[in-house]
Amino acid sequence: MFKQMAHVKFLGEFRDVAGTDELDVAIDPPYSLGQLIEKLAETLPPLRSLLYKPREEAIAPFSMLLNGREVYSQGDLTIPVPHDSEVVFFFWGVGG
Repeated sequence: MFKQMAHVKFLGEFRDVAGTDELDVAIDPPYSLGQLIEKLAETLPPLRSLLYKPREEAIAPFSMLLNGREVYSQGDLTIPVPHDSEVVFFFWGVGG
């Protein structure tokens, strides 16, 4: 079966912790932002400290751009991630 991809970019502290500026992630449709966050935490374990609140499994507060549209981590994470999407992870107000 054809694997779909999402292109993930990291800015600021996300980049520092991930150790890379960007990463291509294989996704199986339908795929949501919440599932992408889970996959990133598994693929790059150091990111878990930024993606999840300490001592909890709740999503930490941060921002994302999904194909140019800003999405907040505390909002609707069931939003689908289409094939060839670009998802940028960052903390609002922090330079990249």
